[in-house]
Amino acid sequence: MFKFLKKKTRKVSDWELALLSNTIKHLPIEFGYLEAQIKSGLIKTSLLKQRGSGPDYITFTFDSNLINQFENKQNRNYQIKGIKLYDSLTNKKLEFTIYVYSGVISGYSIPRANDFHIDVSQIDTKSFKQVFIDNKDFKKLSKLLSKEETDLINPNDVYEVILNDKLFYHVQDLEDGNFIGIDTDKIIYKVSHDPFEISPIAKSLKDIYSNKSDQVIC
Repeated sequence: MFKFLKKKTRKVSDWELALLSNTIKHLPIEFGYLEAQIKSGLIKTSLLKQRGSGPDYITFTFDSNLINQFENKQNRNYQIKGIKLYDSLTNKKLEFTIYVYSGVISGYSIPRANDFHIDVSQIDTKSFKQVFIDNKDFKKLSKLLSKEETDLINPNDVYEVILNDKLFYHVQDLEDGNFIGIDTDKIIYKVSHDPFEISPIAKSLKDIYSNKSDQVIC
């Protein structure tokens, strides 16, 4: 049994990997390809992240040497919902949702994620359902950009974020939970979380996507 601890960024926990692995084993065989991702060591860190998916969304970062083996940007994004977990702290069941973007396990959510103990051997998938996701945020952003700019961006990376009461579109993850964002005036920013900074970047999207290293973006 494991207790979740909320931190900004941390190495992915053994219990998280065990939870994902045990869940997938209880799902139909067509989801088995996700198990290979876990066994490969693809998932490196966990990050509590503000996203349209909800306040308890935990996103993963990946081994850059392995991601190309599994990612397929042509795949539809989806959620695996309706999974039940046993919380030994309250003796109740919790909802568990897995998120898959571009064919890769990208994160999960458990409501009330700040205080629970989960028994990863007690997983109920009888009522699971696969729910496909249409990215409305990407459609909104594409209206602000040219076709050339839009074609550079992976739609699966785009979601709205409110920072300092201002709307940004997340377009690209960097290291350590930092990311590249665009505001509604098409100004491009690097957003850092430790320390928290929103810094305009004097680069075009073409420049950014031609070099994805966090170290060279300043």
